Formats: sequence, structure tokens, C-alpha cells
Amino acid sequence: MVSLLKDFVESEFFLIDGDSLFITCVSNVNFKKGQTLHFFYIVEQFLHDFIQKEAKFVIVFFKDAENMYFSYPELQALRMILIQHLEHNTDVTIHTEFSNCLSPEWEIFLQQCYPYFLIVSERGITPCQTDFLNIFIIHALQKKISIVQPSGIESDVLRIYGYCASSCYSHRLFFEMHEKQLRHALHAYVIEYFQKSQGTGIFLYGHLKLNLGDMQKEIHQTLSLLQNLWPEGADIRSVVCSISCSVTLKLYKKMLHKAEDCENLNICTENHNTQDLKKPPTLKEAADLCRMLCLTVVLLQRLPLFQRTKSRIITHVWDSTLSPFLRTLKKCEFFILKQLEARNNWNVNFTGLPDLTDNILWKNIAYYYEIEYSRGLNLELGDTLMQECLKLWNTVLLLSGDGDLGGLIPLRTTSRPFLTQKQTSPGGADNFLKLTPFRIESD
Repeated sequence: MVSLLKDFVESEFFLIDGDSLFITCVSNVNFKKGQTLHFFYIVEQFLHDFIQKEAKFVIVFFKDAENMYFSYPELQALRMILIQHLEHNTDVTIHTEFSNCLSPEWEIFLQQCYPYFLIVSERGITPCQTDFLNIFIIHALQKKISIVQPSGIESDVLRIYGYCASSCYSHRLFFEMHEKQLRHALHAYVIEYFQKSQGTGIFLYGHLKLNLGDMQKEIHQTLSLLQNLWPEGADIRSVVCSISCSVTLKLYKKMLHKAEDCENLNICTENHNTQDLKKPPTLKEAADLCRMLCLTVVLLQRLPLFQRTKSRIITHVWDSTLSPFLRTLKKCEFFILKQLEARNNWNVNFTGLPDLTDNILWKNIAYYYEIEYSRGLNLELGDTLMQECLKLWNTVLLLSGDGDLGGLIPLRTTSRPFLTQKQTSPGGADNFLKLTPFRIESD
């Protein structure tokens, strides 16, 4: 282990690769899928260590890296949330204008800033992403920029320590000998993932095809409509929830209508797990999911954390037949955040970005309506929560233009199980604290 920031000389400027920070926090933390608040706590804790020691750094997210998450809509959306959170809610300097590490603009930036070292991971989520990062590392080393691995970083009161690889002549020689191959490989990856991201559609359930172009057009139109409905602005969680639910339900209804003439929806046209293709949710079942998502968002906005931590630990998982629909919601979430970047004339409050979603809370609500509601357990939400939830769901109905989806009550109108028991070791049944009814009223 060597000191990264030595005596913290102010002139020692360094870079952090945003995707490496993202990958490290996702992979090295006990990250609960869909619970973004815990993820952002780890990110900010990592950065706070540098800020407290008055280190000078910037974080870089390359444009071309975004497309490499195309097959992982949950991570693609989470990455966008991280970028916008750092932009809107922190004083950390980030750069998102560079295409990749071999672009002329990046070369100019390095010449102007000349960083002392670069924190970057050598391993990505996919083999292609790993190659992308390795090319980045090789390019930095030949530019006489030392490389620090984010894994294994430790700190004390005075210093931060980690594994560091210093640039040497052999790195520069290697890059000179293989520069053409490296540029060709990077170009091939960029083209491959760009073409995937520009694909016109994704098959969800056999013949149910999601048109990404239609999704982006619907989001653009719905954002304008919502801005007219809420001209004074809104919380980012309400914006994302209302638009993602309305657009997804609207597109899903179209897909179901187009598939009515197909005799068999189980024809696999994509390399999905066959269990995902058993039977797609009906429109009413999809609406039930979105109603419960609206309640989840209202609880995120209104409930203090100490109350949310009292919810039981659900070992159930979403039924596999719901996965394509849930992925559609996440893909929609990503496009919403991306389009919001271009809107400067609307007062959206981005403070809630780190707590944008909570999959555990959403599953808790689904668990309650599937299992506990029939047992007579009364969940008293109170007038404040019910009014907020009603406002959000009515907004979804208005934006989707479909009054047939039903009102807010009852929250669950269908009986199909949304959750399945996760295979656990003996004795690994749902471990939960005693659930007591709660009520929140306005002051």
C-alpha cells in the first residue's frame, strides 16, 4: 500500500473515472437492488474522504460508456441518477462532454490539467466494458498519469492509501506499438453498442415489442403536458413516477392490442429466460403494479427514515413474468432523466434523486396486499398520504389518457401473485419486525 495523496499538496490534481466509481460501489457493497439511497450513501462516503482532506479532483463520465449499459436498464438508469445527483446536489466537479479516452477533446483536457493520477477500475460489468477500461488505463499510463485502483482504498486521519501503478517507459512503448489496434478495438466497441442503443425495438414477451423511438416521443410529449399541469415545478420523484407509469402503461396497452391476433405469445424472439415468457401481465395487473409504485413514491416523500427502517425484510422476489415490464419502467426512467437534462425552464426539485426508488419498500407493499390484507391487517395511511397518492395516480390517468385503468381505491384489483418465494436455506423464511399500523396527518 502506498500513499495516494502523500502530504495532500494542493497542486496534486487527480481524476476519478465515474463509471469505475459506479461499478465499484455497485459490486463492492451489500447493495439491495432497487434501493438507491444506500448506494448514494456509499458514493458520498467515498468522495467525502477526499473532500475532507481538501483533495482537488474531478469525476469524468464518458458518453460512449453509457451505451454499454444498454442491456442493463436498471444500471443505465442508476448511472444517470448518479450523474444528475452529482451535478444538482453536490459541489463536485464532473465532466460528461468527452466521448471516450481517445477523443481529441480528451487529449486537450489532459494537456491543460495534467492530473497527478487517475482512479479507475480494471474490471467492468461485461468483458467489453473491461476492455474499454483497460484501454483507458493503457492510454493514461502512456500519458505519464499514474493509475490507482478504487478497490482496497483505505484512509486514516491524515492520508488515503491504495494500490498505485506508476507510469514507466514500457507503458509508453506498448501504446506506441499497439495504438492502431487499440483505437480499432475501441471504435468497434463504440459502434457495436451505439447500434444496439439505436435499435428500434425490444421484444418483451414473444410478440410484444417495445418501440424505443415511440417511448422517447411519448416521454417528450408527456413531459410537456406535465409541465403545463405543474407549472410551479415538482419533486423529481413525482415527475419520474407519473411519467414512467403513464408512458409505460400507454405503450403496454398498445403492445397488448397488437398481440391480440397472435395465437401464441410464448414464441421466443430474444434470448430471454423462458420463464419470462409464460404469460405477460394483463393491463389491469400492470396498473396494479403502478398504483403500488405511486404509493411507494408517496411514502418515500413523506415517511421519515426511522419509520421506513421498521419494514420487514422481504425474501420474496418479483415473479419472473414481471421482469420485462419492470425493465420497461427502468428504461423509461432513464429516458425521462435524459430528457430532463435538456429542460432548463422548469423548476424540478432534484434533491430526492438519491432516494428516487426503493424496491424493498415496493415489495413490502405488494407483500401486504397479497398476503396480509386478506388476514385483516389494516394499514392506516391517513388522509395526508391518501390525498398525495390520489393526486399522483390521477396525474398518471390524465397523462396516459386512459380512464379505464380505474381509480386509486382499491389499490389492488387483481389476484395474480406478483411475488415468489426466493430459494433460501432452511429457516430462511421472511424475517420481519412486528408491523404496526401507522398514521401520518398534516400539521
